[in-house]
Amino acid sequence: MKRLGFLFLFLIFGQLILLAQREVSGTVVDAGGMPIPGVNIVLKGTTTGAITNLDGNFSIRVPGDDAVLVISFVGYLTQEVEVGNRTIINVTMKEDVLGLEEVVVVGYGTQRKMDVTGSVATLRSDEISDMPTPNFEEGMQGKIPGMEMKKTSAEPGGGISVKIRGTNSLLGNNEPLYVIDGFPMNNDNTSRPNGWEGQEPLNLLSNLNPNDIESIQVLKDASATAIYGSRGANGVIIITTKKGRSGKSTVDFEYTHGISKARNPFEFCNVEQYTRIENEFLYNTRGATPPAYRYVAADSNKYGYDTSPAQLAAQYGEGTNWLDEVLKTGQVNNYNISIQGGDARTTYLISGNYYDESGVV
Repeated sequence: MKRLGFLFLFLIFGQLILLAQREVSGTVVDAGGMPIPGVNIVLKGTTTGAITNLDGNFSIRVPGDDAVLVISFVGYLTQEVEVGNRTIINVTMKEDVLGLEEVVVVGYGTQRKMDVTGSVATLRSDEISDMPTPNFEEGMQGKIPGMEMKKTSAEPGGGISVKIRGTNSLLGNNEPLYVIDGFPMNNDNTSRPNGWEGQEPLNLLSNLNPNDIESIQVLKDASATAIYGSRGANGVIIITTKKGRSGKSTVDFEYTHGISKARNPFEFCNVEQYTRIENEFLYNTRGATPPAYRYVAADSNKYGYDTSPAQLAAQYGEGTNWLDEVLKTGQVNNYNISIQGGDARTTYLISGNYYDESGVV
């Protein structure tokens, strides 16, 4: 009889607990409003949980108003939601974007920066595109310790020489290895297009749009570059490009304009000034007595007499400043457009860049 009494009380107590619990349901979506399947919903402090279905819906029983739901999913920030007296809870997950100061790309994978013993420098996308440059190398200038950068040609689109921690070889190539989204390539700025002598070296990496770069890691020593073998002897520059993100489609357009001028051009004599100097030269070297011999440009073997500088100015004048005829004000126009979006299954990013630069010559 006592056992039956205890069993009866246990059943009543268990029924009271079930009556105290209530069912809470809801939907879990991303920032773009798309449902996320497979999200874990756990009652905090217990092992009771649920998983969202293909439509992002879930249902879970909670013991009371003090219950807290812990919602987590790979690639998103974990959230804790207080239930209160609600029976429907809708949650919007936020993407967990790891800071580039914490994670760096090394070789064919990623490591935490605190675990990397070698020297690694990192640049974010906003640090690269904060100034309108035709290539990302110029965007890195002055931002990477131990990196030397100089243009091998003043011609628009000309090559750029990059050295990490100085010159490593007297006869060989000193350019670093570039790895773009896992594909290694060399940028030999000493080669000329089509093998033509007299033409300036071209920068092959100028075809890479700086606005398409997500991050750049510069690996400087052997511990970080060992996976690339001898190709990484001069350092490795790892470039990760931007990828599409799920959400509403967005269109970004950017236009920049600039001008370029020759700084401090040489000042030359005009024709009248040059003739006066020639007169002084003839007077000092040939002992001519005033009025000095006048130099005749048409025939250097003929000399005549000038009685005053006014006659020189009247006959020769200012002449033509050929430096002004050669130099001009250069124009720089940079157009950039990108379209990105997608859903939980497919993302896309389409971008285009048109960079037009005319030199000062």
